[in-house]
Amino acid sequence: MDELKTDVGSAAAQKILESIKETNSLDILSELIKDNTIPFEFNGIKYRIRLLETLKEKEELADARLKQYVKLMTNESIYMEEDLIKLYEKKGIYIKDLDAEINKLNEEELMKMRKTGKIVADKEFDSIKEECKAEILNLREQKRVLIIRRSILLEFSLENQLTTQVAKYLAYLSLEKKDGENWVKVFNSFEEFRTTKEGSLIEQAVALSMILQNA
Repeated sequence: MDELKTDVGSAAAQKILESIKETNSLDILSELIKDNTIPFEFNGIKYRIRLLETLKEKEELADARLKQYVKLMTNESIYMEEDLIKLYEKKGIYIKDLDAEINKLNEEELMKMRKTGKIVADKEFDSIKEECKAEILNLREQKRVLIIRRSILLEFSLENQLTTQVAKYLAYLSLEKKDGENWVKVFNSFEEFRTTKEGSLIEQAVALSMILQNA
């Protein structure tokens, strides 16, 4: 499986997933996902991302993942996450400290939520006292900054590179467009997918495929 010329999808997907986690809400997902698909419109054309259904599709994805894994493993310039973390430590950058701070902020947010008498659902969030609400939003913003920093530091780990490349292949397999009353596959090959000039369409498809598969 060859790489796309630009890195797409993971940042957009991460942004949406972080929003879902931060608001403790399933509403965003329920709005996106319809019958195991995520429909969307691009340039006036109806598209959708769907879950892989057939054994053939799943085997094709597994084969692509294996090939990409072997390719990455044989590239000596790419570090596994564990080794990349050790490399950062030699430069005085400690991922474990970021993780500890993120966990601390999670605990502080949970404690503040419990002060209201219960862990509130997203639809009840607006009814929290303004002072408490402001404190929670501040904690979430601090956490968001740390999560983004962590993601940037580990972006080029083997594990993240593998996830990104597999997400692209997944999007290729699952992207469909409306043709009359039917849904048809958009690209006939991964080569056609990776060389298309519709970069914005691909970015959206990759992001949504990552969200659907992890929902």
